[in-house]
Amino acid sequence: MKPLASTPSALLLALVLCLAPPAGAQDVTVTPHGTFQVPGSVTALDFSFDGRWLLVSDDDGRLSVKEVVAGQADSGEPGSAVRSTDGAIQFAGFLVGDSAVVAVDARGAVHIHDFRTGTLSPEPTARLELGARPEALTLDAGRRYLAVATRDSEIEIFDLPTRQRIGVIDARGDVDDLLHLGFDRRGRQLIAVTRRGEVTAWNPATLESIRRITLQSDELHGSRTVVHSVGADRSANILVVALEEVALPRGGLRGPARPGDLERRDRILVFDWHSGAEIKALAFADGVIEELAVGPGNDHVVVAEGANVTLMDLRGGESGARVTAPAEVNRLAIGPENDRLAVGSDGGDVAIWEMAYRQPVAAEEMTDELPGLSGRLRVLGEDSPAITPDSPVTMAILPFDDRDGAAEVVQDEQMARMVAELLTTQLANVEHVRLVERIRIDDLLAELDLSARGITEPHGLEMGQMLNADYVLLGSIGAFGTSHTLSARLLHVETGEAVSGRQVLCEECRAQDFFDVVHLLGTTIAR
Repeated sequence: MKPLASTPSALLLALVLCLAPPAGAQDVTVTPHGTFQVPGSVTALDFSFDGRWLLVSDDDGRLSVKEVVAGQADSGEPGSAVRSTDGAIQFAGFLVGDSAVVAVDARGAVHIHDFRTGTLSPEPTARLELGARPEALTLDAGRRYLAVATRDSEIEIFDLPTRQRIGVIDARGDVDDLLHLGFDRRGRQLIAVTRRGEVTAWNPATLESIRRITLQSDELHGSRTVVHSVGADRSANILVVALEEVALPRGGLRGPARPGDLERRDRILVFDWHSGAEIKALAFADGVIEELAVGPGNDHVVVAEGANVTLMDLRGGESGARVTAPAEVNRLAIGPENDRLAVGSDGGDVAIWEMAYRQPVAAEEMTDELPGLSGRLRVLGEDSPAITPDSPVTMAILPFDDRDGAAEVVQDEQMARMVAELLTTQLANVEHVRLVERIRIDDLLAELDLSARGITEPHGLEMGQMLNADYVLLGSIGAFGTSHTLSARLLHVETGEAVSGRQVLCEECRAQDFFDVVHLLGTTIAR
């Protein structure tokens, strides 16, 4: 495969996949948890944010919810089930806060059911009608915005909490024979993949096209590409495509063509979400991959062929744990903490396994500065850089104040200091910003007997004068349930004024998100 682009984010992710010490697919263990059945063929699977509940929809128009308790094997019926529509449900998922679920049927009716204390409301609490029959659907990572590709070649975007349609993308010529529609983790890109290997990305905030690429191969001369499955997770930074390359054998055919005469190769391709750059291409010798899911982490995928489910390490291309589902798999889902795997089948069988991932999931900085549509990570208020390239400045970044114990999300008492260090590393690459060395700041903090919680604005200005800085950056980490904020304010040392403030929100924040959150805050300070 030819590389499609070469960007810092793509190169960094390639290093994560290719050069990092390999954990290996064998480092992930898979243990049976339980099985149950739903009335019809499974059409969607989705875990709640905390991983406690599994939502299942079927072509009998039912929504079912099953509680998944770690370490406790369970089989039997789902705990809560309701008939949502009279027709087959085509898409279903949990909404933000896990207080409601959305179901969309094949006719384009959108039903929202309340979900509290493990029980679905018997009747929908809200209904919407799409402009046309849906072809493919997806929720953004913030689980607020629903994108729907319709059969009249439009992509409609709805804000589900407000029940408003906020935009329509004209996708004529881009979504014929559509296979996959998905948002990236930051709500800044919406990607459509067709079975012919055509990939189109739009900015969902501006509704404008970002790029178009075609997956083509150099492996087989004159080959035709057929995409069989696509995987992209709400918390992952990669897009994974399973495709089949079909070509005439070398030297052509002798006599009438027969089905077995064509040369076929199955491959797994890994792309960077933000640049569209190809990171990795792996051969897959076991047959056509009809279903795949990204996880655990950015360095593994789970693939299904028939009833066989296999874990694969993307870095080395090796296969790991293999399990057998009760029936041929048509849906896959991985829990938000990479600790559970669920599969569904046409016969209504659902199976759940627990996964133990022994290596921490790598996270990398993203460099895409496109405006975004929601997502779990976003800037609150002003997002233009506080420091512009007009004139060079000297800045001292002081440790952040962890006001609400937000650092507990990563179980790291040094998070407040780590945030400042990550910002320092990022802004050190900005030409018009000169940073005071961290060792000088630490020595001065010790001399003044100050901790992160003890640094007030007067203290910050005093330190700025002693460090000969033009600006001092004071910051704080806030927590509101599962959501966290990073706030920064710039103090002009000479005038003593707070010249600018910036804030970033991370909804339903996980440990691996903090790297992206800090990077996003840094882009609002200087680029």
